[in-house]
Amino acid sequence: TQKPEWFRQELVNGSIDIREMLNRGEQPVHEVFAAAKKLKNDEILEVIAPFIPAPLLDKSLGLGYTHWLDKRSAEEYRVYLRLA
Repeated sequence: TQKPEWFRQELVNGSIDIREMLNRGEQPVHEVFAAAKKLKNDEILEVIAPFIPAPLLDKSLGLGYTHWLDKRSAEEYRVYLRLA
């Protein structure tokens, strides 16, 4: 999707690569939102995934976050989360 106006690289305050967790059969949702809860004002959390993490995106909306999904390749997506 197109980069939103709220996204600025310098506001990214943390990155979680969930690929290894998924490879081990773990569900990374709790770890992602534990990190997201630490965000302040306009700070952004980057989540690196091997596919579109639809459950994570749905839950983020329900918890009051907005997101931007940036497809880097067929095997790499970046999700940027921030409080709405």
